Amino acid sequence: MSESDPAVDSSAVNSALIRLQDLTREEFGRWSAEAGRAELATILLFRWDPDQAANEYPESSTAYESEAHSIVLGLWMNDDRETFGRRLRGNSRLRAEACVADEVLDDLWRLVDNWLPRSIGHWWRNTSMQRLRSLPFHCHLIKYDVEHAITHFDDGTWTSISDVGDSFNGVVLTMASYLMAEQAHLDSLRAMAVESGASRFRVEVDRSATMGLDELMDQVRSALREEPACGYWWTSEDFDFAIIVGYDYHLYVASHVECSHGLEVARAAGLHPRVQDGPSPYLFP
Repeated sequence: MSESDPAVDSSAVNSALIRLQDLTREEFGRWSAEAGRAELATILLFRWDPDQAANEYPESSTAYESEAHSIVLGLWMNDDRETFGRRLRGNSRLRAEACVADEVLDDLWRLVDNWLPRSIGHWWRNTSMQRLRSLPFHCHLIKYDVEHAITHFDDGTWTSISDVGDSFNGVVLTMASYLMAEQAHLDSLRAMAVESGASRFRVEVDRSATMGLDELMDQVRSALREEPACGYWWTSEDFDFAIIVGYDYHLYVASHVECSHGLEVARAAGLHPRVQDGPSPYLFP
């Protein structure tokens, strides 16, 4: 695997992890203004279009903004399929009965139902990444000695737990040596989290639950070992601290404070943290 390839594709949002009702009122307003209404208006234009306005696109790109606004507000108020249908049938602009026939509204409801979580998930992820990119402290936490790198950060040493038993630069990687390096990364991350005042964390875009520092370290350990069904980036509840695990044992930390103690812990453990390498490339769409 190449370190330059994101461990988590930012376009592949697990939309099941965040729902409209998971947003605060302020977040709902921002999503609606920044993404929701315009996206839904486009869907209405090209997949419904009772006024046949699509023929005049792009001049007609905002033709269904009012309908989109009404639908989005209805979804926020937990509209079901029947309420959705009544809302559209009550629109005075709709003169053609065919536009509000049951089968037409059924198809439109399915489109809206499929679009909604994807839109929220994509917006939330991009918003989260923007907030994390704006943090003042970014650290590329690595075991690689860049002073002896062959290319990029490749210093000829191991990159994965699967390398245990293989020889690198004439030295066999033992499990004991691997575990020592793994613990060095975890100790450094723990020190930075404590220094940042972060105590509760979420994995990726999941807002359904939080975890404490010990559970976070367990999940990071699983990610370092490339175990299936584990996260690859975590944030504090307030988005003022983040840990991202990339390929080939490349880790990134972002924080609202300069983690000087955490850097000392990392260097004392033989790691090579690079503060100038940030923000993480994983924090860009």
